[in-house]
Amino acid sequence: MKSCLHLQKSIYLAPKEIRACCQRFFVNDEMKGDVVVMTPEPGEKVSYNDIIKEKARLIAAINNGESEVCTGCPMLKDDDWPDVAVEQLQTISIEDHSLCNMKCTYCSDDYYGGIPPSYDTLGLLNEIATGRHHSPNLHIAWGGGEPTIRKDFGSLFQWVNENLSPQSQRVFSNALTYSRELQTTIDRGKAYLTTSIDAGLEETFRLVRGNKGLNKVLRNLAKYSELRPDHVTIKYIFTEDNASLQNLTSFRNRILEFGLSDCDFLLSTDFKEEYPSEKTVTAIIELYIMLFDSGVKAITLDEHVLQRVRDIGLSKISQASPDSSQQQYDPPLSISLPIIIWGSGSFAEFLISTSKKIKEKKLEIVAVVDADKSRQGWEFFGHRILSPDEVHRLDGQIAIASSNFYGKILRDLISRGIDKNRVMPNFLL
Repeated sequence: MKSCLHLQKSIYLAPKEIRACCQRFFVNDEMKGDVVVMTPEPGEKVSYNDIIKEKARLIAAINNGESEVCTGCPMLKDDDWPDVAVEQLQTISIEDHSLCNMKCTYCSDDYYGGIPPSYDTLGLLNEIATGRHHSPNLHIAWGGGEPTIRKDFGSLFQWVNENLSPQSQRVFSNALTYSRELQTTIDRGKAYLTTSIDAGLEETFRLVRGNKGLNKVLRNLAKYSELRPDHVTIKYIFTEDNASLQNLTSFRNRILEFGLSDCDFLLSTDFKEEYPSEKTVTAIIELYIMLFDSGVKAITLDEHVLQRVRDIGLSKISQASPDSSQQQYDPPLSISLPIIIWGSGSFAEFLISTSKKIKEKKLEIVAVVDADKSRQGWEFFGHRILSPDEVHRLDGQIAIASSNFYGKILRDLISRGIDKNRVMPNFLL
């Protein structure tokens, strides 16, 4: 039966609809994804059982050829999937409004259109909590819109933490508004924050983000990250307007000025672009090297751009700026040893299954490790998943197979006494 982890174990609470995922992919130059499960009426009390019934109908339609909404998605797998009714939720994304205090050029009115929550989100979450429909490994994502400006954010955030007790949660916030509730939860190590900056110059920030306040955002990020910089991810989404050397250099300088170099960094592009230009990819590699040479260690690319960087190749490094060269970079931008994959989730599956070097047997994977004890011993791409404790006896460079938790894994690796210079950029695979 064809299905995926999102169809089986996720719900995304969007402003006017409930979705199975937030995946976006291209088929014949057309963007697909954000698969809708149901569209509640305004004010409707949404039942979790109704969501499961609609999910079951959708999965059946995918398998009997009546629906092509997931056709072409790399996440869709033919496997022995359980009945969706017996699955426990592993991901709930709360993005049920489009209230926002920014208007980014790469966004749409789906996310800044000013639509408040239209159905009973809290009632649905309460049904999930009381019915124990969620996994002990539950991950909560907070989006929108801008989550921190909704009037009930503080109370809803507290309710979710007390009643659903997520193992992890990530808040996608532009950080223009400061939240004490979020600060407290980050300080306790119970939440992660991701904020897109997308500029190094104030005028570019206004152009791309649709509002002023670059330094205000950076000051708020400095507060959020003061105790737990490992729980703050700073994202740079590349567009035609922010890829200049002046912006990249200024961004790097501001990161150092505000003491943010211990945070995690995620580089990406506009999700509506299937193929970022060579100029954009060159700028991405340029910023990657620039940040690393400035002492930032936790830097990765997301799946939107990683494959494009692979396709264009590392020859573009020769176009990097004078203050960031391959000669300065450590570890080197080459592969000289067998590879250990650290991680066995969906990003690891993407990383391995899309690697031309692995398919052509130009690259050897000697082991897969994962700190999640429940996954150790499983088979993953022909390898038994090992404990990270085994890494010390293995030769090879390490590719961290994660985007959102890259920094967490890197710090775990270092805490285990593993030389950080064994870590290679995962886009080299």
